[in-house]
Amino acid sequence: MNQLNILYPIAVDQTKYKIQEDIQQFLETKEELPTFQEYLEERSHYVQQIWINVWLNKVTNDVARKEKKAFLNERGYEVEGVDRKLINQLFRNEMREYQPFAALEWLKGMEKENSLAWEQQYKKARSLFEQRIREKRAKAEREEVVTALELQAHQLVEKGQQEYYLIVRNFVADKLDTDLYGAVKYEEVDTYKLEELLLEAGPFNPEDYSTVASFFTELTGAIHKTYQYGERYFEYETYYFKYEKRITDFLFGVIPEKVLKELDTEILKRYEDVMGERVNPSKLRKMLANALHLIIHSYMEEIQEEYVSDLLALVPIPYEKSVHQSIYEKDVQEREQRKAAELAEIERKKQEEERMLDDIFGREYIPSADRDIRYILHVGETNTGKTYQALKRMQEAESGLYLAPLRLLALEVYDVLNAGGIPCSLKTGEEEKIVPGASHISSTVEMFHERDFYEVVVIDEAQMIADKDRGFSWYKAITKANAKEVHIIGSYNMQNMILQLLGEAEVEVHRYSRDTPLQVESRIFTLADAKSGDALVCFSRKKCLKPHHPFSKGAIPSA
Repeated sequence: MNQLNILYPIAVDQTKYKIQEDIQQFLETKEELPTFQEYLEERSHYVQQIWINVWLNKVTNDVARKEKKAFLNERGYEVEGVDRKLINQLFRNEMREYQPFAALEWLKGMEKENSLAWEQQYKKARSLFEQRIREKRAKAEREEVVTALELQAHQLVEKGQQEYYLIVRNFVADKLDTDLYGAVKYEEVDTYKLEELLLEAGPFNPEDYSTVASFFTELTGAIHKTYQYGERYFEYETYYFKYEKRITDFLFGVIPEKVLKELDTEILKRYEDVMGERVNPSKLRKMLANALHLIIHSYMEEIQEEYVSDLLALVPIPYEKSVHQSIYEKDVQEREQRKAAELAEIERKKQEEERMLDDIFGREYIPSADRDIRYILHVGETNTGKTYQALKRMQEAESGLYLAPLRLLALEVYDVLNAGGIPCSLKTGEEEKIVPGASHISSTVEMFHERDFYEVVVIDEAQMIADKDRGFSWYKAITKANAKEVHIIGSYNMQNMILQLLGEAEVEVHRYSRDTPLQVESRIFTLADAKSGDALVCFSRKKCLKPHHPFSKGAIPSA
């Protein structure tokens, strides 16, 4: 078999190499030079086994299955349809006696040819063994001194956290003073809406901000990269991220310097002797990186609770630990009192608002628990079939009322129902179309009348209940709907609000999601980017015509 002839000399060479390794391992553990005969007495059986292991592994792995079957077939074995494992087992059994290599005889012959080689091998093996021992001890010593240094450095950081916060507090105070009196304030926009151009809103007024957290929501005017669920994206930067970076850079510079000055000279000297180099701030920075990030996270939480006025009062006071410690303790005590007073004022205003609402409305617009109404909530993204499902139920009912936020939506439902053979009237603030015999009505939400009974009422775009100008119309429709079933349609963010509003009423929730997700462009869109077949939906004609709006340089499609 040609393949076996190729593999045989390779296996012999590997066997010789492994025997040499075994001799070295045997010799390196002996304090005195053993004789070659002593090695044979102890290891002769293993020496011969080395060949068997090497040869069997080689032929099992490197000989193709087809050739194994051909070899076995020549020796009278039936191999067709036989399992692969059984083929390998039979082949290995045959290979055990195939041209065996006399490893022991080869080894004895090598020793006779050069009797001095045994002594030379021993010296080399012992030398390498002692070198490994020295390296192992040196490594253990290095690990020990690094561990001791890390332990003491972390202890010093833990001990100095209060002082470090005073230093950060003073640092943030200076930066706040610079930003509040020198930086530009921008009009509020959602940070992810990069298509919205930032507009300057004049200078900051420090009196507009109670705590640092309230200032950290302001925009810096820059764009920064952030991550969410492993995805990278860009957004407008707020001062929270700017100060997080400032504090990180500041503490990564200050704390390692301070720790280095406070470390024991003995451990510094030992580190230098063992490692062959001095401890420097850069090495400490790497050792303390995880601890520093945890401290920074804690400081960011604490600094946001600080009052802006307290920090600005620190600016003219030179940093001195005892002085700033005393100021901090006083500010913390006063902060607790101010927070208690603020919470009390919030509670007072809440109670006053509840009293006013009760005086104005009484229980007129509070959902009645004793009314036998079934509420069905349809929540989800746009274009997910929420309105379709609700209207389908309304069309099946003997009578129904659809309440829309816009005249055009009311008109669309009016047309759809009449085209489908269901008589439906239209009532909006602009027009009224009464269809004889119609028991269904499509109207704008402001036209709702609570005295009329319908089997099914459908209230669309219920998240509009939060609108400061029109929200009351949805509130009234939801709480005073006179029907067997009330279908309320809206976005995800309105679900909890409606559930709280309905209280103890029976509510069935249906959630919808898009089959094709909406995607937001990462850059500003202009009319030049529009392609044939695209639809442009503009929610504000006034904004589109602004000089800096991407649509302002091209024709605006009419509504």
